[in-house]
Amino acid sequence: GAWYELSPASTSDLATVTEELARVAALGFDVVRLPPLHPSASANPWDAGPATGEHTSVDPRLGTVDDVLELVEQAHHVGLEVALELAWTISSSHPWLAQHPSWFVPAGDDTWRFDHDGDTGATYAAVLDMVTTWIGRGISAFVVQDAHRWPLALWEQLLHDVRVAAP
Repeated sequence: GAWYELSPASTSDLATVTEELARVAALGFDVVRLPPLHPSASANPWDAGPATGEHTSVDPRLGTVDDVLELVEQAHHVGLEVALELAWTISSSHPWLAQHPSWFVPAGDDTWRFDHDGDTGATYAAVLDMVTTWIGRGISAFVVQDAHRWPLALWEQLLHDVRVAAP
């Protein structure tokens, strides 16, 4: 399908994005793509991971989880699917780095990315939790930062586990 990216940070918030959905659907798009919604240190949604570690939270500058639910409901009402980008690169101040240093490797610029050769069981559980949480909120497609770094077997397992967990 045809995807249209709407960024709450550039339009002001999730409520403004929700107001744009009918227009996007009328243009013939099938999917509205959102950048990461988690809290970040700046207004840039692609900043390295939330300093709080809350990858399933919504940056309060953008809105609330209820605003996401309203956006998804309205998108479905006008015939759009909602996709969310998942950003798993984190900053040096991210709490997971201190709590789980074996999960990460340096990305080369004061950021860190999941070490897909490291503690894959734990990182997999964290990723599965993120994905299933957003699915539970009606998000049905994902764009994954650094997806090529994950082994194909991991993606196969994730797809299997998401299908099993789906209502």
